[in-house]
Amino acid sequence: MTDVMIGYRRPSIPVPSRTALVRDDLRHLATIQRILQLLNDPAASASALAPLVESVPVLGARLRARFGANAIDRSTATDLAFLGNREFETVLFSLLEELTELRADAEGIPAHGSMYPPLRSVRPPPRPNG
Repeated sequence: MTDVMIGYRRPSIPVPSRTALVRDDLRHLATIQRILQLLNDPAASASALAPLVESVPVLGARLRARFGANAIDRSTATDLAFLGNREFETVLFSLLEELTELRADAEGIPAHGSMYPPLRSVRPPPRPNG
């Protein structure tokens, strides 16, 4: 490998192998919100998203897992550009859904249904015949 090729290598960032969530991942919700804001900005680039993705280890791991055995040593920005916004959003929204469920579990909110009792019908009583 030549010195020119080294510029394309992924920086030495700790690469988590886990793609499963742990409770500590809830602290990344603000960063994920920022990523969503950037995805809505037409001027935002993959290089602007990359540092945010790298700061959420489980998201970076899921992004790399998307490439499977074909993954080569390249930057997160290159991975994002190669994957495209639509596919990256699929990864991101899946993670966000799981984080929402994890947060609900942590706060004791039932996973299905509402924490409020069901509403009673608001239909008016039947009119008497006559």
